[in-house]
Amino acid sequence: MADDEWSEVGDQFRRLGQRLKGHFEQHVETSQEEAQQALQRLADAVDQGLQSIGSAVRDPGVQDDAKALGRSFADALSASLGKFGERLQPRGDEGDHGTGEGPGSRRRP
Repeated sequence: MADDEWSEVGDQFRRLGQRLKGHFEQHVETSQEEAQQALQRLADAVDQGLQSIGSAVRDPGVQDDAKALGRSFADALSASLGKFGERLQPRGDEGDHGTGEGPGSRRRP
């Protein structure tokens, strides 16, 4: 009698294990499918973004705007560096006379 009862307990554990296994496998399959779908959507979005960039680069209007921006940037940088260079040059017309004691210089005690 005890052997039959233990056999029944073993059978119940097997059935419960099979049910749990079925739920787990179903969940894992769903998770994997969802992950694959998410990765596919991400890949599609990246592909669309790259296609948009490629299209924009071939657009003559975008090319013209980019060239104009480059020229404006270079002009502004050149003007700023020119002003900076002027500030670095010594000014001989402000009473310096080679002594280093012009109006903008400081005397050390």
